[in-house]
Amino acid sequence: MNLVVEAVGSWPTIVQSLDLVRPGGTVCLVGEHSGKVDAAPLASHTFPLDQLRVAYDLFGAGEALKVLVEP
Repeated sequence: MNLVVEAVGSWPTIVQSLDLVRPGGTVCLVGEHSGKVDAAPLASHTFPLDQLRVAYDLFGAGEALKVLVEP
């Protein structure tokens, strides 16, 4: 893969991202992880996977605090 977007923020998914990207590719780390913070109340929107573009657009426009995408 030329580009891998890691949006979970856990060490296993970061390592998996590095395994998946091709040499010279890009890994974009957008996830954050803090074991002391319950992030569930921060989720302002939830989208199905087929609406990923809508979710990114909403977040990018600053209209959402935390967007969850479900498979």
